[in-house]
Amino acid sequence: MLNILSLLGPSRSGKGAIIPIIVAAKNFQLPFNTPDLDWYVDAFNFGDIDSDSLCRLSANYLLCYSWYGYLGRHINLRPDDYYSFQKLMPHQDLNEKHSRYDKDDEFLNFINDNDQKKIWNIFQWDLAPQIYEIFEEKYPIKTNPLYCYRSPYYLFTSWISSNRVKRSISLSRMFKYDATKYFKRESLLSQFEGAKNDNEQEYIKELGTTEWDKFNLKESKTYKKEEERLINLIEENNNNAAYWSKRNMMFNFEHVVSKPESFVDYLMSRFDIEFDEDLLKKGIVIMDKRPLENVVELDFIKIESTLKELGCSDKTMNYVINQQKRYLDNL
Repeated sequence: MLNILSLLGPSRSGKGAIIPIIVAAKNFQLPFNTPDLDWYVDAFNFGDIDSDSLCRLSANYLLCYSWYGYLGRHINLRPDDYYSFQKLMPHQDLNEKHSRYDKDDEFLNFINDNDQKKIWNIFQWDLAPQIYEIFEEKYPIKTNPLYCYRSPYYLFTSWISSNRVKRSISLSRMFKYDATKYFKRESLLSQFEGAKNDNEQEYIKELGTTEWDKFNLKESKTYKKEEERLINLIEENNNNAAYWSKRNMMFNFEHVVSKPESFVDYLMSRFDIEFDEDLLKKGIVIMDKRPLENVVELDFIKIESTLKELGCSDKTMNYVINQQKRYLDNL
């Protein structure tokens, strides 16, 4: 049985921030950050492929890339990236991984190690509940979902500040499947310029020097279709969180960042794993542990003011405020 960990949640939900904690677990590997799985899911959501095709494509991908990880391929080696092999997993010998042969005997070792849970590969993807249930019934792959749930106000403003809607449906370095529907027979540059992200952050240079995005919203203005897209995003986020919560497969990002010890206890209990204490301490520093009030917006006067500045309709503004209140009540 292939055992993987599936990190779920929409873009900007905070999945990446918890990776330094997760990889401090013994036997957990560095997550893959490739778009292929997202493209498969997008094709399914567009109706271009059916659920059976999505499952078969995803199963092959998960098996293939877990095997590649065992051989030390497709590993992020940039030392100044937020998460890289050198920064987060210095205890692993990359040369030892690369020395493994792409042969049947080595593949048998890979299979045995997975069956015994000596290897846990980690994937970030959009595993929908219905696809998860098909995997549970038909495939020799334990997907082990872990859904990251974050406040609706953060999702709304973060998608706006990073021009996420346009970057999702236009040519951008995100290379989203949706954008191919709108490609034109003209200059790539002209199709890209309107989808640029002008609110990017620097990579971490040293431990403890993290600077998270400061939203550049003053010159931003929403438009009707963007507001509709983001309201749908919040609804989808709520529905997915409810599904995974019933199965004890959901966590609130704010709790992870403010009380990482409780998240570690959850992981140990659920997956029967151990942590390297030194790596865990280092991971908490990289993640930047912060008090709850610094992680989630509690000031509703500020929320209302920001949404007004963005030009949101009254309907949208009331929706986001009510959703934020609901989220905080359950937090």
